[in-house]
Amino acid sequence: MIQKAVVLLFALTLIIGCNSHSGDSPLYKNSTFTLSRHMVKEGALGAETSSAGIHSNYFKNKQQPLPPSLRYTFIINGKILEFQGQNFHEVGISPDINGHLECPISTYGKAEQLNQKNQQASTTPLKTISFQLDLSAILQSFSEKGYYDFEQERLYEDDLNNIYLLCNLPGQSVLLPDLQSRRDLIMRGPDEKGLFYLNIALEQKNKEQPDQWVATNKADYFYPSIQSDIPILDQSYRLAVESISKTFHNNPVQSFQTNALNQQHLWYAAYLSLGIIEPDLFRKHLEEQLERRNIHAENSLSFGWPISSDRILWALAAWELYMIQGDREWLEKAYPLMQMIFEQDIITLMDPNTGLLKGANIGIKPQWSVYPNWMSPADIFNSNHLATNSAHYQFFRILEQASALLGKNPNRYRKYAQNLKLAINENFWQEDRGYYAAFLYGQQHKLSAYRVNHFAEALASLFQVSNLQQGQSVFQNIPTLAYGVPLNYPLMQDAVGSWQDHIAPMAQSYWTWAAADIPNEEAVKYGISTLLRASSLSMSNPIAIRGTNGTIISHKERSEKELWSAAANLGLVYRVLFGMHFNESGLEFKPHIPKTYAGTYTLDKVKYRENNLKITIEGFGHHIAQFTIDGVEFPKAEIPNDMKGSHEVFIRLDRQLADQKEINLIAPHKLLSSPMQN
Repeated sequence: MIQKAVVLLFALTLIIGCNSHSGDSPLYKNSTFTLSRHMVKEGALGAETSSAGIHSNYFKNKQQPLPPSLRYTFIINGKILEFQGQNFHEVGISPDINGHLECPISTYGKAEQLNQKNQQASTTPLKTISFQLDLSAILQSFSEKGYYDFEQERLYEDDLNNIYLLCNLPGQSVLLPDLQSRRDLIMRGPDEKGLFYLNIALEQKNKEQPDQWVATNKADYFYPSIQSDIPILDQSYRLAVESISKTFHNNPVQSFQTNALNQQHLWYAAYLSLGIIEPDLFRKHLEEQLERRNIHAENSLSFGWPISSDRILWALAAWELYMIQGDREWLEKAYPLMQMIFEQDIITLMDPNTGLLKGANIGIKPQWSVYPNWMSPADIFNSNHLATNSAHYQFFRILEQASALLGKNPNRYRKYAQNLKLAINENFWQEDRGYYAAFLYGQQHKLSAYRVNHFAEALASLFQVSNLQQGQSVFQNIPTLAYGVPLNYPLMQDAVGSWQDHIAPMAQSYWTWAAADIPNEEAVKYGISTLLRASSLSMSNPIAIRGTNGTIISHKERSEKELWSAAANLGLVYRVLFGMHFNESGLEFKPHIPKTYAGTYTLDKVKYRENNLKITIEGFGHHIAQFTIDGVEFPKAEIPNDMKGSHEVFIRLDRQLADQKEINLIAPHKLLSSPMQN
């Protein structure tokens, strides 16, 4: 009865709210959606917030049409890819009269692509599909040798666990780091014919399912709480912290092993926001890896070292943890491992011809959404990626600062950082386009790829690889889509996998953070609004958003564990609106609030070292007109690192717009499958 009463009260509140909020002026509007303080509208789709939570008709009304053909691939143990690049198995979607499609037997490693001209369209709704996989070549090798050699690794018979299906159907589209949590996509078998098989049913919409999320506010006990004049922002934040609270506090010991993150995403999420609210938990996790000296992106589908040098992301997270906690003992423990990683990377990855680090993208994976199909692992190793080099530049600067703090000579690291910054700007910067190339490829003469990587551009800006003029140029000229910034642009040609045209919330949050630092008023407003659209419509922490049509990929039972997407919404609050920057002297504030988002924002129960803070920001803009602690005005907007106790912080902004007010909003385009030179 109590639960029904809450639902009824929530529904009545929304009905009343629809009338009272109809006159809301937009926070942001483009050709696809409008966001206001209480709601988001996208044609017939919409979501509305109240004090109780969020109500949305998105999943009830959103139509997800079938793709032109069924494309699928198989992944052994959740990490050994059947194909590198854009190869796949493909069949036409022509179900029988009962809506069942039986796919032909697929031979592992043999791509089968459909001749679209010969495909027959079907009007029968697709309900169920049967897949069959012939793994005889691998099984025979097991029988004869006890192992099978893949291109990247050797698999022994005893190590064969699960074979996963990855396909391009609505409801079955999965981000690869999340794949191992999908027990429903594991192939069964072998059967009496030696075949592996799987039957799946497409998700049917339940029209009776209430489309609402009711806030419990239980997470307020653990994490900072927010109160602002933007209810849709407040509820999106509460949705994120409740998901994080469920993951960490229901089972804190296993939280890093059971959630859908791989280590690479976790390190980025820690740097963005999760390290701010869970420093002790993250320290324990980083210490476990430190003790094992086993620093790599576990469970990711990236290449191992040295093709991928993502170990440095552990160092970035470890340094940010030191900035947050100020524990010298932690820095002394982490420093030798940082040095070891540095020495190995310099010897193995430094290209003497360009002064750049070689190797794969250490942004967000998988690699086939970054590199064209023709590039082999050797080609990728010999390439240079903007994200990898920008992250290494920050890594070198961290070693320089850590050395100075620990009384060691920082000059060597300073020199490497200076030289790398020069090399990045000399080789990646494209003056005619006004932003950096995503990567360079080739052997003797490097060519810049006709692509842009938004996450890498954000890192280059945040880590100060670019100067102010370059940063302003990037956010004014870089191509953006109506629903957010895709990981890579132009988009790759269609292939199996969930990253070809996808927007990752955490990458979008980093991009918005970087735009706030420049600052670019329109880019910040756009970045915040596109993320609030996705979280409000889906009432979740979305796994991803399709850049071509805005479709939100969100599965309730898994999006609650999507910590990197929850970290994205927290990042908007901590890093953008409140502008939190942790440095050696204290917690500095560099807030950026767009004019349409003007109002009062209060963040309570913020823990910083031995402080408990209540922080209030008033107005809009990016320049601070007044900063007080407990009513006393301070010349610098910073909580000193030696301050202790409970304090009230007040920030008044000067209500002036940022100089940069433009972004390059364009229609989506796809990349040619053959290599191109600028």
